[in-house]
Amino acid sequence: MRIWGGRPIADHPEGAEQILAPLSARVEALVHLLEDKGVVNPALVDQFVETYNKQVGPYIGKAVVAHAWVDKRFRDALLNPEAPRYEPYRSHPKRGPLAATIYIREWLDEAARQHDFLGFKWPPANGLFLTTLGPEGEQLRIVANGWDHESKIRVHNLVSCTLCSCYPQALLGPQPVWYKSRQYRARSQSAPRGVMLEFAETNNELAAVEEYLHGIDEVRVWDSNSEVRFLVLPEQPAGTEHLGEIELRGLITRDGMIGARTV
Repeated sequence: MRIWGGRPIADHPEGAEQILAPLSARVEALVHLLEDKGVVNPALVDQFVETYNKQVGPYIGKAVVAHAWVDKRFRDALLNPEAPRYEPYRSHPKRGPLAATIYIREWLDEAARQHDFLGFKWPPANGLFLTTLGPEGEQLRIVANGWDHESKIRVHNLVSCTLCSCYPQALLGPQPVWYKSRQYRARSQSAPRGVMLEFAETNNELAAVEEYLHGIDEVRVWDSNSEVRFLVLPEQPAGTEHLGEIELRGLITRDGMIGARTV
């Protein structure tokens, strides 16, 4: 494997685990202490993990992206939540800078009533915990790859969290180990193209991603944090315009919605 700009990230779980081991040990010790003192309910934690592993995963995010590909009104509302151009969003009473969460929840609620159109359980059992969309999904901003009409350039977006592991779990499920690694947190900022090429080589997509990046004028890196999380809306692959939403979901990857891959 060639490495662009630093130590490897993708396809090296052993290295990632070795780096995270001290932190994992501290977290485990803290969890045991909180459980012993009755501050944390282990059964509730297990229920939360089970929900996000098996009922959320990346399924919700894939459904949102596919719907944005086929419905220009929904796409516009996600990208311009404060001032959508189309109804019913343009006059939505709760429109605002972070209203994408509300638009997504309303679409999911409506889609779930249409004969299980979603193909997964919504809302996830015990997964929302009195929130609109779920923990780490409330403050959400969505950014789109492709032609930027304002700056007149082609852009690609990549998401990381330089401090820890802030991430839209409500749409993508639990964070992958590499997202929390020091290598990714550092190199996503200093060498984002190199990070993408390393993922591409791991997934046997190197030639295609090299060609893709050749046409990208700017890679924008978004630092996810406690105030706002980010979701990348990948470009819809050419020649897939005839596909329905269910089929389109099969083209979308979790890593694509982080920006580490193109789709």
